[in-house]
Amino acid sequence: MLPDVINNLYKKNKDVHSHYTRGSNLLRIPKGTLNFTNVSARVWNILMLKINIHVSLPIFKRNVKTYLLNNSIDLKYTR
Repeated sequence: MLPDVINNLYKKNKDVHSHYTRGSNLLRIPKGTLNFTNVSARVWNILMLKINIHVSLPIFKRNVKTYLLNNSIDLKYTR
């Protein structure tokens, strides 16, 4: 559902190695920098683990809003 320009900013873990792991569908986060791409990938990985992303867009938006309002995301512990 993402435009190609944004989708090309991110790689998934399964694109980097061929063996299956529990985190294969999570976004790959390069170490060392805290730019928009890295921070947004960390936030997306947290959301994938905490809420159901396989729903309609209005329900997804409601779930994200509810999660973000009720929980804080500490990015320094999401490596």
